[in-house]
Amino acid sequence: MLFRSDIYALWRDPGLILGQTCGYPLMTELKDSVTYVATPIYSAPGCDGPLHRSFVISRTDDGAACLEAFRGKRCAVNGMDSNSGMNLLRAEIAPFAIGARFFGEVIVSGSHRESLRMVAIGEADIAAIDCVSFAHFCRFDPGFVAKIRVVAETGLTPSLPLISSRRISVDIVQVMRETLMALGRVKPRPGFLDHLMIAGFEVLPTHEIGRAHV
Repeated sequence: MLFRSDIYALWRDPGLILGQTCGYPLMTELKDSVTYVATPIYSAPGCDGPLHRSFVISRTDDGAACLEAFRGKRCAVNGMDSNSGMNLLRAEIAPFAIGARFFGEVIVSGSHRESLRMVAIGEADIAAIDCVSFAHFCRFDPGFVAKIRVVAETGLTPSLPLISSRRISVDIVQVMRETLMALGRVKPRPGFLDHLMIAGFEVLPTHEIGRAHV
């Protein structure tokens, strides 16, 4: 697993041709070192075109019936710089928190999969998992998924953007965009797109990429 310092070094690598990040880092720490290329359109449940949402999860045996009932409990977030794991959940909790501390403890897990695991085994009580990751966990981690339930769904936000180093020329970025668009339309569809739950690609207005909550 890549740690935060490792992944940021990868994203900032001047030789990066194509990578994928989170919308929040793209609009903050990475805005001066990378170029936005395109946004995948995922087919996972919870997605809407180039937008996705997070599923707020808890254990199946946790009796809390609504988000407000998790006051004082332990929350796992994959990273404090995560749009889907932190920002979207914070937006859902804000009406109940009213500017005060809501959770008794916030644990940084390091990944969505680790957040899911922590909730499943009782090391945390609640977490927000982006719906694309959750769909993959349903396929590949059914044992953990069987122990959790979806408490709520967050608002929509642009899906994880594809990026390139700022040093890559505008012409090459445009070629990559055109290639991705063509890849999403080609027939027969490449099998790996369905495996990744990618229906196509879209180029969004820059100001929309890091939108935290709609």
